[in-house]
Amino acid sequence: MRLAERASIGCIVACRAWQSSPTQVTVSPGWNAILPFKNCAEGPEERRTWSGLVAMILVGPDYRQDLRVAFVTDHDLGNHSRYVSGELPIYRDVKLPPNFDLLYMTTDAPVPGNINGLLIQCHKEADRVLKELKESRQGYRG
Repeated sequence: MRLAERASIGCIVACRAWQSSPTQVTVSPGWNAILPFKNCAEGPEERRTWSGLVAMILVGPDYRQDLRVAFVTDHDLGNHSRYVSGELPIYRDVKLPPNFDLLYMTTDAPVPGNINGLLIQCHKEADRVLKELKESRQGYRG
């Protein structure tokens, strides 16, 4: 009998944002990604996802050191400034690069047309993938 492994899903929606007028920021969705992993024992799954995303961005063909990158998240607001300053690693020994930032947004009160709708979409997609894993009887639990 195989013991159940704990599966986690990181869901990412990449976007480009730019100031299109003095009072408006335009956001254009780019690519989506699912980062599956199991038995996350060294910190919250969200931060493991951040770590994987940092690695993906740094090796990506469009990455430049002068590019500003921000992760919109609903996780660990109290430590955002410590992660951004490099005082705390985001996962294991991985720290946010100097041109990366964390932006907190809640999914508790969706605003039509707001970027938190993308965060809600990520949660739903992660739940869907975890449900599929569980139903496939592969010995995983969410």
